[in-house]
Amino acid sequence: MKHICFFTCLLFALLPRTAAQENTTATFTGKLENISRRGALAGFAVAIVTPDSILYQRAFGFADIAAHQPYTINTLQPIASVSKTVVGVAITKAIELGLFTLETPVNDILPFNVINPNYPGEIIRVKHLVSHTSGITDRPAAVKSGYIFCSKRGDETGLAAALLKAGYGNGDEQATLSSYLTDYFQPTGKLYNSRNFLKAKPGEVYEYSNIATALAAWLIEVKSGISFPAFTSKYIFTPLQMDHTSWLSNCDSSAGMAHLYNTNMMAYPRYRSASYPDGGLVTSCRELTIYLQEMIKGYKGKDGILQKASYELLYKPMFTPGTTPRNMEPKEPNIGVMWIHRVNGIIGHTGSDGGVSAFMFFKPEMQLGLILISNSEIESTGQANKKQLADFSEVWKEMADFGKQLLQ
Repeated sequence: MKHICFFTCLLFALLPRTAAQENTTATFTGKLENISRRGALAGFAVAIVTPDSILYQRAFGFADIAAHQPYTINTLQPIASVSKTVVGVAITKAIELGLFTLETPVNDILPFNVINPNYPGEIIRVKHLVSHTSGITDRPAAVKSGYIFCSKRGDETGLAAALLKAGYGNGDEQATLSSYLTDYFQPTGKLYNSRNFLKAKPGEVYEYSNIATALAAWLIEVKSGISFPAFTSKYIFTPLQMDHTSWLSNCDSSAGMAHLYNTNMMAYPRYRSASYPDGGLVTSCRELTIYLQEMIKGYKGKDGILQKASYELLYKPMFTPGTTPRNMEPKEPNIGVMWIHRVNGIIGHTGSDGGVSAFMFFKPEMQLGLILISNSEIESTGQANKKQLADFSEVWKEMADFGKQLLQ
């Protein structure tokens, strides 16, 4: 889920809009329209924001190709691993509420012990889950089984049948977050395997883990006594008036939901994931914009859905030169509480899943953020789809160039 990022240093002067600026905006819009017409991306939406202003926000292409339904800034879709930033905010809120700390051993919270069989005496702490250094790894067969198709078994044809053959969706159709994680981590669980863990102590090795992220979200459920969707609604979405944002925790279909497309423009069957906190947030460009603006304000020290000290904890880099774990990605050398720090200074996250691509980053000193979400995948089975990746990357680059032009 790591892709080339073309986000360059941007700066905005909030000046009265001139004819030249209007022309610059029209030119930028025209470029994105041209990319959309190529058809590699079914639909996409972009936003360029400061903490207090939406500098540009627009959508292109289709939410439903067959019905010629336009993709709009209000179109809903999953945002894949950009969802992890919300898990980070929720964890930080739980710490603010006194439910636990980053140093709390996860086994002090969970109803059973999570033990790495390679190092049974080592303690996995909350900080290890949120920094991808827990020693928990995503075993492919178990991850695939966590996807659940929302159609009745036996009705699948075409893409759905191919996905089932590849191992996706072959797990427990009634699986919940708690049952899935119990099966994955308890030795008696049907998904348990020693290969669910690395041969590394907590804190030693960086390995991006969706299942560790889901486990972090489950800690909140256990300690708060309410579901993770209810917790995030209470403390994040409702205060921000993100009224149409929700989690793919069940097969209920959200009105206004985009179809999701593969590289051949085949629509995916509706699906959910038992480990939904790792990538199952459903939102729109408009509501994600509200969220990103709040996040930039928080970085600059303004209380909001989190207190100032909590925002500082959310973004504080976990690693120092002497504590950097092995296998850190050079382009992403550090991480806060789920928020990735890239080497060029931007903070945020990327996302990639079946029929989903998403980027959300901000440049702290510029107080400027960019969002790009699409209902087309730029990565499948670990391989980049060249046309989709090229057009997605070009949109991102044009967004950066547009910001520089507005400086002139």
